[in-house]
Amino acid sequence: MRTLISWIGWLDFEKDTANISAFAPNVDIHLKANIKFDKHVLLSTGDDNNPAGREERKASKLFSHLTKTVKKCQFELKFLNIEDAFDYQEIYPKAEAILEKYKNDSLFVNFSIGTSTMRVTWTFLAENNKFNFKLIFGRDPQKIKNGKPQFEQINFKLLSPEVQTIVSNPINLDPQITITETLKQVYAKAQKAILYNVNILILGETGTGKEGLARYLHNNTIGRKGNFMAVNCAAIGDELLESRLFGHKKGSFTGASSDQEGFFEKANNGSIFLDEIGDISSRMQQSLLRVIQEQKVIRIGETETRDINVKIICATNKNLIKEVHKGNFRADLYYRLSEVELNLPSLNNYPLLEKKEIINTIIKHQSQLFNKSLVFNKESLNILYNYTFPGNFRELEAIIKNIYIFNDHSVDSKYVFSILNKRSEISNSILLQDIIKEHVRKVYHMKDGHKTNAAKALGISINTFQKYLN
Repeated sequence: MRTLISWIGWLDFEKDTANISAFAPNVDIHLKANIKFDKHVLLSTGDDNNPAGREERKASKLFSHLTKTVKKCQFELKFLNIEDAFDYQEIYPKAEAILEKYKNDSLFVNFSIGTSTMRVTWTFLAENNKFNFKLIFGRDPQKIKNGKPQFEQINFKLLSPEVQTIVSNPINLDPQITITETLKQVYAKAQKAILYNVNILILGETGTGKEGLARYLHNNTIGRKGNFMAVNCAAIGDELLESRLFGHKKGSFTGASSDQEGFFEKANNGSIFLDEIGDISSRMQQSLLRVIQEQKVIRIGETETRDINVKIICATNKNLIKEVHKGNFRADLYYRLSEVELNLPSLNNYPLLEKKEIINTIIKHQSQLFNKSLVFNKESLNILYNYTFPGNFRELEAIIKNIYIFNDHSVDSKYVFSILNKRSEISNSILLQDIIKEHVRKVYHMKDGHKTNAAKALGISINTFQKYLN
């Protein structure tokens, strides 16, 4: 017996109604696909103990429509009582139980219906080889030239680069980025977060790689085929930021010479990255909250709302909880943005062995870019290893680039020290502990990374010096 299993999805219905869509995938697969089925098991997130519920009524209506429309197929409707359609831990065992029940049939699964989490679930179930079933992928008829739906039997490994990345290589980044044990923990959490349709807040100092993490989240999220749009909220004033994010109508303000779609529209079915979100004004906080809640935008100068489907990723170097307590940031917006929080450590907080690994990787990468091989002596490397890098990865890269530009064969400690000594003057902290740390670091570099000589120059014991250095 040929048995098809599929979720009931929002594409089966006209927008915001219980009316069956003209392009309902669960109907089209019977009427317009080449594959014929003896049985079709329809899966609903609803609860059969609540027949009057909205989802339950819609599912029953689709089931009734199919039984009347498709005469040569038997239909079964299964209510799985799922509270969160994006909860992998809830969906996986129930999908697995359905496959177990029908495992003796010739099984087909419609991969393209349901949430991203549901599709990932089918992928993992196909990968574990416990069940033998074929995946069917339907293409949107509105995006095909002849306007006819297409259903193809596919190998799950060819579904998309995103699926393959999650299954076989969870952390797939730019080769110049070293995934140390510390960073691996952050990206492991990111890998779990991309299975769900949630807003993500990235926390970390300037230069710790927040945008790189945001791009990873976008590139590896199933179904996000739209653009990745990034905007630095701190660098733009309110009026311009509002126009950039939401768009504007021609003539709505001075300089608006044409209609312009905003970043939210450009990122539709993709992701928007709002960097330095902690710096936006109260007015912008209110506007952003409205967009997140309603999933609609209104261009400046218009009254028409435009639907959006955008993954929102934000980042800040501020402590937003403290900003909420101070009254500088809306609590309701913070809770909306921080459904998942990912913390990126500063470079100086990595263990020394990992820090060395990161620096050596950047050196190797810059050597390839400049097509130049430089020899770093032991002292010059020790100075780099023990520098605090207040600008984090961004500063590290700038320093290594400087070294490759102005050195041809070898790099000695005096040149490295001269660069770092100038950069250390950027610090303007008046805290006594910061001043002490800065002075200890300067003397350490001055003595070419020799701890005993540095401790003697400071007039302290080697143990006390080591404490300051740590």
